[in-house]
Amino acid sequence: MDVRDAIIVIPIAEYRCANEINFGLTSGFTEISRLSRMMNSMKKSESAMNKIISSRGRWSLQSREMTGYGFQFLLLTLFVVHILTLNDATNLSLFQSINTMGALVPTWVVSAITDLGNGTTLSVIVLCYLIKRPDLTLRVVVAAILSLLMVPLIKDYFAAPRPAVILDYLNIIGETRHTNSFPSGHTATAFLFAVTIFLVSKCNKIKLGLIAVAALVGVSRVMVGAHWPTDVVMGAIVGALCAYGALLLAPLVNLTDKLRFRSYLVLLVVILLCELDKGIDADELWQVSMLRWIWFSVCAGLIWQFWKRSHRVTKLEG
Repeated sequence: MDVRDAIIVIPIAEYRCANEINFGLTSGFTEISRLSRMMNSMKKSESAMNKIISSRGRWSLQSREMTGYGFQFLLLTLFVVHILTLNDATNLSLFQSINTMGALVPTWVVSAITDLGNGTTLSVIVLCYLIKRPDLTLRVVVAAILSLLMVPLIKDYFAAPRPAVILDYLNIIGETRHTNSFPSGHTATAFLFAVTIFLVSKCNKIKLGLIAVAALVGVSRVMVGAHWPTDVVMGAIVGALCAYGALLLAPLVNLTDKLRFRSYLVLLVVILLCELDKGIDADELWQVSMLRWIWFSVCAGLIWQFWKRSHRVTKLEG
């Protein structure tokens, strides 16, 4: 090989070497880019999985916190009392003692307390609460549906006679009823809503207050001569179980202001129609009717205030 050939070969070799280097660099960058995309994809998948696990963990922890020992103790207490009231002598003795006390309390007071277990009255009160806690709306609706299914089925199955059928002397306030005594629908309704809020509340005073009011509604059903103690206790158990069932079936929901307003309005109209459909009860005291319509007015006012507030915020954002 002479000098001229060497001069030609050297540039060719350098060119090939440069091409190989460029190819290697390009391949390396391509591989690095591909690995980077894979890593990002894996990170996204891991992040999504962590979110799922975290949300499940929070839900599980939330469920444990919400149910806790308080609900278990409440349910256990109700079952123990129910077993005690299954004894006819105990059931009759309790009825006579509580029913006699009812005669010592002003009639309108007992009627007003027992009306807190009325479906329409308590529904309006709970709707007022839902304006503050809209996340419970779905859960309350599910609990109410469960109660509307269970209570009539149990009543029709047992067809238990009311105290007015068995006893000759008793204190009766309001309408005299004769059939479908077991369980108490008023007590079931009161405990349903009380336990629904009980399961999500973190304040022990609120929990105790709710259970105390629900229990007072149950006691008032014996005072007015409408139910046996065993009916009341079973009503409390059914209501508590419906509330717990709603906890398992219906999650807390996040509603927009527009959907909240529509939901409140629909629920208020449905409750109002149910109230009007009952007609005028000749045995109902005027004080009780007045209190119920006051609750309707308060609820309508709260919904109106919420609409004005949300409408004002929408205008400012627009």
